[in-house]
Amino acid sequence: MTINSGTRELAAISDALHELQPEGFVERIERRLFEERIRPKMLGMESKPVMLGRWELRESIDHGAMGAVFRAFDPKLQRFVALKILLCSDDARLAERTKRMETEARAMAQLQDPNVVAVHDFQPAEPGRGDGETIPSFLVMQFVEGTTLLSWQREGDRSWPEIIDKYLQAARGLAYIHKSGLVHRDIKPNNLLIDESGKVLIGDFGLVHGANAEPGLEEALEELPESAEPGPFSVRLTRQGAVLGTLVYMAPEQLRHGTTTPKSDQYSFFVALFEALHGQRPHPGTTRETLLRAMDSGISDDRIRGAIPRWLNTLVLRGLERAPGNRHASMDVVVEAIKRGL
Repeated sequence: MTINSGTRELAAISDALHELQPEGFVERIERRLFEERIRPKMLGMESKPVMLGRWELRESIDHGAMGAVFRAFDPKLQRFVALKILLCSDDARLAERTKRMETEARAMAQLQDPNVVAVHDFQPAEPGRGDGETIPSFLVMQFVEGTTLLSWQREGDRSWPEIIDKYLQAARGLAYIHKSGLVHRDIKPNNLLIDESGKVLIGDFGLVHGANAEPGLEEALEELPESAEPGPFSVRLTRQGAVLGTLVYMAPEQLRHGTTTPKSDQYSFFVALFEALHGQRPHPGTTRETLLRAMDSGISDDRIRGAIPRWLNTLVLRGLERAPGNRHASMDVVVEAIKRGL
């Protein structure tokens, strides 16, 4: 194959990909990554780095309707990072959202805890000038080499002590986030990462807000089928006026009103823990209506395994109380209760 014929074939493949999927900012990056990956094989030429700011993008990790995460390399600090692009479909509100995200990113960057993914940097959106393309905001985070707690749970029949060991680490991380004045708002097993040493870290900071943030702004309710498994860095920032997060892990007040507090995070944590211990979530249903009906009916006995210690079931069920005031006082209290039970 000659260089010219290889170039034409590469261009034809690129054009075909463009026809299959209309391109936005993220799609163009993914197409360029694909082109550079096959360039050496088709043309015998060196691939060129795909850059965003100073970071060299290597591969797509997760891509949703409103954003994407890439594994990237920081040549300045010589380390791999997770680069999370946060898209905004409403250009009229771009400046407002960018300012809010920058404020929140500063708060997240102050988090330094062994069980919380570190936020290294934040780059605000750069509006296009003339025909120039708007570069969206993005977060630069610690890259965790490993797996998710969801995948770990499905790898084998985990004993309750193994499960509690992992969730105790997650509880410590969540307690630290709350003490820092932040609410995660999307706690679920796919956002709990396990590194190669077995340490658990809370990830996905696309939805984190201050504990006193106005609920429900700019985010959309996500209704997922049972089989859907959004990745650990999934982005769900969308339109104004709806609630946010992953629906099947939401607290009742989050489903009804979009209210998010440390107590709603706690509820989500215990939905995930219940699922890990009992092999199913506490309430059936995958839509807001079916979940709320199930919550009103309470947790049926047939969803609870008998092999789990009574103290642990009592702890979990209190965290799943419908009324926030009836749940544990804080995640610090949860951590201490688990330690006493072990």
